[in-house]
Amino acid sequence: MDNNPMVIENNYFSIQYSFLLEENLNDHSLFQILKEKRGIQISKSKRTIEICRATMQEASYLQVSKNSPLLLVHGVVYGNNDKIVYVGNQIINGEKYKLHV
Repeated sequence: MDNNPMVIENNYFSIQYSFLLEENLNDHSLFQILKEKRGIQISKSKRTIEICRATMQEASYLQVSKNSPLLLVHGVVYGNNDKIVYVGNQIINGEKYKLHV
């Protein structure tokens, strides 16, 4: 592993998940915290994958050239009773990523 960044991830939760701001998400699984603290079991997710071009800011973060092709993954994650837990986007340096389906 070369310690270079490979993904920019932004996830959006409703206010009922504000307790996550107090959690250590660097060392613990988000899904495990949701299950242990609120009894929320992730049931499914839906993802859309497409190609996008790196903006100046994304290029800087991912250490690639502006307009480099990147993968854009938009997802919706569902929990108990098929309620939306969060919506998120990942912008991924495709040169460092493998997708196993």
